[in-house]
Amino acid sequence: MRAYISLARNFAPVIPEDLAGFIVDAYVNMRSDEAEMREQAHSYTTARTLQAILRMSQALARIRLSSLVTREDVEEAMRLMYKSKSSLEDNEVRRY
Repeated sequence: MRAYISLARNFAPVIPEDLAGFIVDAYVNMRSDEAEMREQAHSYTTARTLQAILRMSQALARIRLSSLVTREDVEEAMRLMYKSKSSLEDNEVRRY
């Protein structure tokens, strides 16, 4: 496991230009969805959210030992972000 982690650390995945448009569109959609659910929203989608998605995407590429982030990496990072935000809603419901 240590050897694998050491090897993975040598990769610095980059986001290709054609994928940048997809990421921007997805971020804009997240913000617009949140704006529509203004009353029910339990969290905010900010530039930090976008940064977290980018970092998770790069981490997922690094796990695959790849120097290039793929659309699947971004989609998985976004899925994880949605799950994280939905867990906040689940915890809110459980408190009451």
